[in-house]
Amino acid sequence: MRRYLPFCLILAATLLAGGLGWWAGRSAGLDRLAARGENTLRLARDRLEGQIDRYRALPRLVAEMPAIARSLEGQPGAIAEANELMERLAGFTGALDIYLMRPDGLTIAASNWRREPTFIGNNYTFRPYFRDALAGGLGRYHARGSITELRGYFFASPVRAPDNGVTGVVAVKVDVEVLENEWRDEPDLVWFTDRNSVVFIASRPELVFRTTSWLSDRELTEMILSRQYDRAPLRNLPEFARGSIEGHESWRVSAQWAQFGLRAGEALHLSQPVNPLGFDAHILIDMEEALAGARLAGVSAGAVVLVLGLGWLLLAQRRAALAARLQFEEETRAELSRLVGERTRELTRTNHRLTGEVAERRAAEEALRRAQDDLVQAGKLSALGQMSAGISHELNQPLAAIRSFAENGTILLDRGREAEARENLTQIADLTARMARIIRNLRAFVRKEGEELRDVALDRVVEDSLALLSTRFAEEGVAVSWQPSGLVVRGGGVRLQQVLVNLLSNAADAMRGHPDPRIEVSATEEGGRVSLSVRDHGPGLTEAAEGRLFDPFYTTKQVGEGYGLGLGLSISYGIVQSFGGAIRGANHPGGGAVFTVTLAAGTQEAAA
Repeated sequence: MRRYLPFCLILAATLLAGGLGWWAGRSAGLDRLAARGENTLRLARDRLEGQIDRYRALPRLVAEMPAIARSLEGQPGAIAEANELMERLAGFTGALDIYLMRPDGLTIAASNWRREPTFIGNNYTFRPYFRDALAGGLGRYHARGSITELRGYFFASPVRAPDNGVTGVVAVKVDVEVLENEWRDEPDLVWFTDRNSVVFIASRPELVFRTTSWLSDRELTEMILSRQYDRAPLRNLPEFARGSIEGHESWRVSAQWAQFGLRAGEALHLSQPVNPLGFDAHILIDMEEALAGARLAGVSAGAVVLVLGLGWLLLAQRRAALAARLQFEEETRAELSRLVGERTRELTRTNHRLTGEVAERRAAEEALRRAQDDLVQAGKLSALGQMSAGISHELNQPLAAIRSFAENGTILLDRGREAEARENLTQIADLTARMARIIRNLRAFVRKEGEELRDVALDRVVEDSLALLSTRFAEEGVAVSWQPSGLVVRGGGVRLQQVLVNLLSNAADAMRGHPDPRIEVSATEEGGRVSLSVRDHGPGLTEAAEGRLFDPFYTTKQVGEGYGLGLGLSISYGIVQSFGGAIRGANHPGGGAVFTVTLAAGTQEAAA
């Protein structure tokens, strides 16, 4: 009996190794499938978000066009102009439809005015996106078209009157069927469900308007009222049973799933939320690949153990050969230890060298930071030099007035006219306060500021910057539009003032010789970020300049238009980056250039 014991042990080890190999292979295969599925879902989700979100601002831009307001006012010929305008915009942007509705929901103009059926004359008060936009917000919704029966994602924006009242609604419909074409070649089933568990977008057209769960009475009532799936036949997905394998959700699907290209059996199910659009992304992957790999791993592990066991039996019968083998292994370990020692010493030397390189890099970064600070300070002094003529005028004028009031006061005192002399002294005090204010702004502008970020009142920075440039603007006839916003940003007051002075100066330079030089400064807050915009009414940016605005030593200024070293915007870019913000420049649709600085919002209490 003892004679067969080794063979029984080898057989048991082979079965155990096969089982463990099958389990490990299945687990690894499922992990690989899950990783592939997560990546596919992430790409599909990002692609869907990107394709739809690029239309989000389109209804607001259309709502601000003059032809839209004139159409709602009933001016002659305005509706025809709006129809052609929206038709061109739809063709240019790729939007499925763009249309205009009155506050009562009646469509009066549309991009499909030439086609039948057209949206004109239809009422859409039943759509949630219309009600949201009429309330003053951004409306967004997905539904099957009640007229065209085409699925789409809708964005809607209010049309505002000069008194900020809502006079109508502009809606844009995005064709989701065009997006589906990009997923037709996916080997796995990919679909997107809404909060009602209805499949609205899918890689297989047969999946559309299928439901993954029974709909409640409330959900059915809401869909009927909004006509979200107007006349679409809603059906449940074919039969399947949910389960779990190695921590992954599995679906055991029936033969009915063959119509979607999936054979009966186990399939891996993954899902991810698409929060901005209100969808959930799903993918269903056939597990046969992982199960086949698990079977192969089990057979391979069992075969390896079987071969090893038989080899052990052979080695046990050959003790002499085993002794030689052990001696060889001992020598091999000694050689390996020697090689490990040499490698360890080499790695130690490499580590010391890298430590020195890191120290040199840190020193270089510190030198670069100091050079940048010096360059910022030089930029301030350069800007101060350009403003020197205006500063001299601002200081000489009150000095001359002070001298005149002092001389007149002496004469008035000699003549006993103390009341009039007291008025002269009051005028002198006001003028000295004015000079102190000017000098205080200049000292704040040129002093160096530390690296620490803090909450800064944006209104104070803008007003101080405008005060520094007030003389130049007055001499050049530049009109500045600015309304205090009460916003607070994270940054440094002095460096932020340097950025704003540079942008204002560039705006004035761009309008030199313009018959109506105007600068518009505005600030808005959205999503915890504050955007400060400076717009001029000059000729705008050239195509070549747009891509190199923030390159060092790049300038479009001609000789005689200031220093023109091309460092102002580059320095401003570095300052804003150090605040954790962003700066960009572009041509404004209404003409001229607009530069926008975006920073993190601060708190009013900290700024105070």
